[in-house]
Amino acid sequence: SVMTDASGAFGFCGVPAGTGFRVRASTDTSSSGVIDLAPKPDRVRWRDLTVGPLLAQDSNRVGTIAGIVLRGAGQPVGDARVVMDEVPEVRTDAAGKFRLVNVPGGTRQFQVLAIGTDAVSRVVDVAVDRTSDVVVNVEPLTTLAAARVTGTAFIRRMAEGLAERKKSSFGVFLDSSDFVGQGTARTAFEGIAGMAVRPYGRNYNLVLKESAVRECLANVFIDGERAYDQERLWTLNPGDIKAVEVYKRGSTVPPEFQVLRSTCGSVAVWTRRTFP
Repeated sequence: SVMTDASGAFGFCGVPAGTGFRVRASTDTSSSGVIDLAPKPDRVRWRDLTVGPLLAQDSNRVGTIAGIVLRGAGQPVGDARVVMDEVPEVRTDAAGKFRLVNVPGGTRQFQVLAIGTDAVSRVVDVAVDRTSDVVVNVEPLTTLAAARVTGTAFIRRMAEGLAERKKSSFGVFLDSSDFVGQGTARTAFEGIAGMAVRPYGRNYNLVLKESAVRECLANVFIDGERAYDQERLWTLNPGDIKAVEVYKRGSTVPPEFQVLRSTCGSVAVWTRRTFP
């Protein structure tokens, strides 16, 4: 961490070029939100931060974010999730519009998650007693054709496999109760010991901490299928997660979650799709 000078200026030196990181400004009585800076090759990065009063000390000094979510040539996106760490999640209406109310003042970040689109983050300077207007454009994902799997035999086989792996001492196992109250998949996985979430482009990377100084990109499986670029992981609603298996080292990964030539561990996520 660093301290600002008399003019409010600050700087971090020695940050490896091309890495993503997160910044937050705070005093004893005010704070900004946690802001993600995506990886870029630039040698110098600039990010202004505005702080607002802490809600614990002044819950009346809040603002509003009002916006619209559009896709492609201006098509409104209805029922998209708009999530923010500081306030409850909202969804867009049929016209793509949303309102986040009682937002603490200062620089804040929110994320838009919609089925079939890339997750998009936006940073807004929220003024107390004012409404900040934003337009969020989302891009469609390139996806494979959907496959539907039904039948109690499949569900039973997946459940038996999960139960059998729980008998080993190699993994860490979580269930839906561990994700209650989490607004986004990012905040849900940030709270799990032994792993971290790192900004990567417009999304994030889930990494496993092999030691105090070494971490690696986790191999992610969702409902038994490998998620090669992790994008689908960040669109999951934490309320739909039924179970998670974490194998922190490659040597502890069971055969069904091993990846050829990878020495990193694996994370297996099970949702309502498999365990309704």
